[in-house]
Amino acid sequence: MNQLVTIVTPAYNAEVYIAQTIESVITQTYPHWEMIIVNDGSTDNTANIISQFKDPRLRYIYQENRGLGEARNTGICVARGEILAFLDADDLWDSKFLEKMVGLLNHHPEAVAGYCGFQYINSQGRPVGNPSLQVAPPKIFHKTLIHEGNWLVPCAVVLRKWSVEEIGLFDGSLWGVEDTDMWIRLSACHTFVGLSEILVRYRIHDRNMSRDPEHMMTGSHRLVEKRHGPPTGDVLSWPETKRLAYADLYCYGTWSYLAAGNISQSAAYFQQFFEIAPNMALGMAVWRMLARVHLPVEYRNDPTAPLNWEAAQRDIENLLDELDRRVVHLGKQMPRIKGSAFLALADEAARAGELKRANSWLWHIAISYPRLLFSRPYWGTLIRSIIYAKTGIISNGLY
Repeated sequence: MNQLVTIVTPAYNAEVYIAQTIESVITQTYPHWEMIIVNDGSTDNTANIISQFKDPRLRYIYQENRGLGEARNTGICVARGEILAFLDADDLWDSKFLEKMVGLLNHHPEAVAGYCGFQYINSQGRPVGNPSLQVAPPKIFHKTLIHEGNWLVPCAVVLRKWSVEEIGLFDGSLWGVEDTDMWIRLSACHTFVGLSEILVRYRIHDRNMSRDPEHMMTGSHRLVEKRHGPPTGDVLSWPETKRLAYADLYCYGTWSYLAAGNISQSAAYFQQFFEIAPNMALGMAVWRMLARVHLPVEYRNDPTAPLNWEAAQRDIENLLDELDRRVVHLGKQMPRIKGSAFLALADEAARAGELKRANSWLWHIAISYPRLLFSRPYWGTLIRSIIYAKTGIISNGLY
């Protein structure tokens, strides 16, 4: 079937990459498309670069700066296609992206959305990090999205236009997370299908919105409040879904501000995190994530990426020092918090075969929170260190 696909491309001061993005559309093997480029108040040479392309399938709209979500909405409102696709002005498609994604929707008439995998690229266009190929079974897509967070990037998603008309446009007030809100609303009542192929190159560079923690946290706060209400009243009376949503939000705040070097704000979010979900906040997974925060974003979820141990130790110790100063709120809990942090560092070191570092942090646990010496995670880490010391083999098994 030759459905028309409308590609919506918001562009704000996009002169560096916009030509490459347009080229990746023009070279598509699927010819039935229109590309609506919404110049969202650019002050650079974006408009002149776009004007150099003469393909009649390109449509250009200028508007005063209103933000990413509203720029996408402008494109949707004038779209003529049956299928919508979203390609930001710094990202790239494989030449068969549209062919395969339209084919995916045609093969699944029950689905309103299809998505595929993506590969991070740097500012020069070179692949970095591991590709993302996560595909959730359609029956549990919505549940997975809610519990594991949004792993999709907009440029890897195509939608049937009628479904957006049914549930509403992007919420422009949710800066940086309007796509997450859209996928949640759509998947609550409709089917998403995934294709485990890398058809998108998602660019990482210094101007990515996701690198601005204040911007992202403002949008994330609004999204959680939109779905669960404000964080008021007795936490113990909150529904479990609300408590977990705010716990995830505060955990993300801890991580994002630590990554940005704002230790005070990171500690403030951790305090809120600990107050509503202490067991989660003490979990090894959280502290291992925080130990990896210095890594480039494309490597933070890659357990094989080597740590800069000095940077990891510095980040964790700076955060712990700041938390220590919050005596009124966390004083009695600081031994437990420090023990959990040191155990995560020890476990990371043991898994990497860094025996001296692992033993050093295990010793720190004995000093700061000796009760942890009797826990299963402590013994798992200790056993990994012993195995490596005796055999030189790195063991990542569970104990």
